[in-house]
Amino acid sequence: MRSDVVQSLCDEHRNIERVLLLIRFQAEMLQGVHDLQGFELLTNALGYMHNYPGVTHHPCEEIMLARLPVIHSAAAAMCQQVAAQHKAFANQESAMLRLIREAQAGDPEACARLKETVTGYCTEQAKHITTEELELFPLALKYLSEKDWQEIASRSKAIIDPVFGKGILQHYQSLYDYLMSYKADLGVH
Repeated sequence: MRSDVVQSLCDEHRNIERVLLLIRFQAEMLQGVHDLQGFELLTNALGYMHNYPGVTHHPCEEIMLARLPVIHSAAAAMCQQVAAQHKAFANQESAMLRLIREAQAGDPEACARLKETVTGYCTEQAKHITTEELELFPLALKYLSEKDWQEIASRSKAIIDPVFGKGILQHYQSLYDYLMSYKADLGVH
C-alpha cells in the first residue's frame, strides 16, 4: 500500500508538471493585454494548480509533513520547508490570477510582471517536486506507520483530478484538450 500511495503521488506530479509546462509556455507566448485566449488558458491552468494540487494533493503530503518530524527529527527542516512552499505556491497562484485580471483590464505592466512571476513559480515548483520525490517520500516510506499510510491512502483515494482523472470537469475541458494536443504535437508523456 505504501508504494502504491507514493506512486500515485508521483503520477500526480507528472500531471502537475504537464500543467506547469503549459503555464510557462503560455506565459512566454502571451501576445500582450489583448490575448484573450492566452489569458483564458493561463487562468484555467493556474486555477487548476490552485484548486487541485493546492487543495487536494498537498493535504496528502501534509500528513507526511506533520508526522515525519515527530518520528524522525532530522526531517524537521525539510518538512517545514516543503510545507511553507505549499503555502507560498497558493499565494503565488492567487497573485498571478490577479495579474491576469489586471492585464486583461489593459495594464501592460501586469502582463510583464505575470511573465516574470510565472518563470519563478514554475522553477520553484520543479525544485519542490524533486525535493518531495527524492527526500520526503523515501523518508515517509521508511518511518511512517501503517496507520499513517492508511490515512494517507484514504485521503488520496477520495481525490479525483479534475483534468486527468475520470470524468473531466467541464470547466477544465479546454485545458485538457490543449494539454492533449500539446502532448501529441511535442511527444510529451
